[in-house]
Amino acid sequence: MHEALKLILAPFQAFLLAVKVKSINPSIIHAHTFYYGLLCRLARIPFLLTPQGGELTERPYQSYLYRILMGWTLRGASHVFVDSARMHDSALSLGCNKVSV
Repeated sequence: MHEALKLILAPFQAFLLAVKVKSINPSIIHAHTFYYGLLCRLARIPFLLTPQGGELTERPYQSYLYRILMGWTLRGASHVFVDSARMHDSALSLGCNKVSV
């Protein structure tokens, strides 16, 4: 339920993020989880992404919707930073070509 609610609220939260970012005008945002990367992608804000382990190596293979959203978010990032070869391989398999360990 919690994840479904987050997805329902994501467009509204992305709008609020876009308003806030416009007021401070950073050149890029560093998102530290998939969800915040998703918000940046929805708000069309340039971002760097550092996903957490399981959200990249396990969850995309448990849910088709999560896999689609994760791939879309990864491909929209200016760059993705991970901390293991397994995460690197998962990012590549989801279509991300801008990933560093």
